[in-house]
Amino acid sequence: MFFKNVCTLWDMELNERIRHAITVSDTDVRTIAKACNTSAQAVYAWMNGTVKDLRNANLFTLADITGFEARWIATGEGPEKTPGGEPRIKALVDLYQAADERGKATIYRVAEQESHYSPSGDGVDDVAA
Repeated sequence: MFFKNVCTLWDMELNERIRHAITVSDTDVRTIAKACNTSAQAVYAWMNGTVKDLRNANLFTLADITGFEARWIATGEGPEKTPGGEPRIKALVDLYQAADERGKATIYRVAEQESHYSPSGDGVDDVAA
């Protein structure tokens, strides 16, 4: 199954990689359009294959917003993402760095607490006792 998924990602066309990056990152098309100073219809054209080439400025903006690598979006080569490339992770790190010591301690405490959250709803942490 893993090999099939890798092959599927490798064989993607530009529009499929664009659609994948937007979908996986859960980014709204209007957000991308605004950041790229274009219309939502233009972004949909990128996603459906009407546009065969993406301007560099739009490629890099799309990569920044979605957390995907520009090289991967453009060519399908290299890693989809690099560690720390996810916008939410970067935003969290920026918030942490801007906080005072009390704020940093709070952010760390909440993150540590949430990392042990059990989605089963049984109230039992996923941490071995």
